[in-house]
Formats: sequence, C-alpha cells, structure tokens
Amino acid sequence: LITIKPQPRRPGGERVYVSINKRGEIAMNAEAFRRIGQPATVTLLYDEVHKRIGVKFPVPLDRNFFPVRRYGRDQQMRIVRAARLLKQFKLKIPQTLTYKNCPTIYLNGHPMLVLDLGHQTNS
Repeated sequence: LITIKPQPRRPGGERVYVSINKRGEIAMNAEAFRRIGQPATVTLLYDEVHKRIGVKFPVPLDRNFFPVRRYGRDQQMRIVRAARLLKQFKLKIPQTLTYKNCPTIYLNGHPMLVLDLGHQTNS
C-alpha cells in the first residue's frame, strides 16, 4: 500500500497554469478555471496591438461563446477549442505555449486570464 502525502500549498493559493497549442486548444488547470468563475462557456478576446488572448467569464453582451469541457486523466483540467479565434486573426502557434502563474485581471468587473503570446514558457 502506497500512501501519497498531499503537497503543501504555496502561499497565496494554488498555481495557475494555462497552455495553448498549435491546434488552438487552450487548457486550464482547476485553479485557473476557478479564477474565472468556472463557467460552462467562455468569451475569448484578442488584443492585436499587444498580442494577447483573453479568456474571460462570459456576459450577455459578449457575442462569441466557446464551450468549456473537462480534460485530462482526472478530468480536473478544462479545455477550450479556440481554432476559430486563431483563424479569424491569422494567428500561428508553432508549438505549445505554457503560462505558469498566468495573470488574472478584471475587465468590466469580470475575471479574465491573459495569455501574452510574446511572453511565455515554451514546453
């Protein structure tokens, strides 16, 4: 019988992890998903000037909603298929981009994860 001890939590809560691959799949760990309110759909925004993708809690004024589904071995991660966004803005993701401790900001009072395409950790 093997006993696995839980890892001690870091100060400030769990780590936020998000990634995007060349197929446009945005994967979020449970903490990242919790930070945007655990919605069934998300709104994706793109800032062309700063080359940033926003994954935000949807509101009725948003026009494009992307479904969120469970992902991973333990079904704790969430995935959003964002190929439509990549195609619309002619974005090319050559390899999987990972974001550790991805920032969460508030846009009009609603939480949003920010994926800066110019600043990430390649994996």
